[in-house]
Amino acid sequence: MSARVLLDTLDGLGVRATLTPGGNLRLEPASRVPPDLVAELREHKAALIASLSVPAGMTTNDSTLPLLPETLARLVHAAASGHLGHMAQLESGFVPDLGGYVLAWAATYATGSNTRHTLACLEAAYKAWKPA
Repeated sequence: MSARVLLDTLDGLGVRATLTPGGNLRLEPASRVPPDLVAELREHKAALIASLSVPAGMTTNDSTLPLLPETLARLVHAAASGHLGHMAQLESGFVPDLGGYVLAWAATYATGSNTRHTLACLEAAYKAWKPA
């Protein structure tokens, strides 16, 4: 079983998986974890810890995907509100619709796919936007 499947299973049982300040796995309430699942959790403990680890300066929601940093969240909000529908010059090239570009990368980030590259693209868009 993958870490994501295990975390989804725990969530379905009403068990919250977090990390202690020391980086160990914490399950609350542990009493809801069935004995057969305990063996799976032990087997995949390292993957679970890695999945729950969050880069410095970021917070998490109920999933294992970190929320966007505040500056990028504001950028996505501006795009969703229709305030970025203009052309922009990024380091990587010309973007005819900055709002569409931002929303496309925000959607990609939400899937958990290639998050470092996605964050870099959103940061480049933020530099081009530079809100007042």
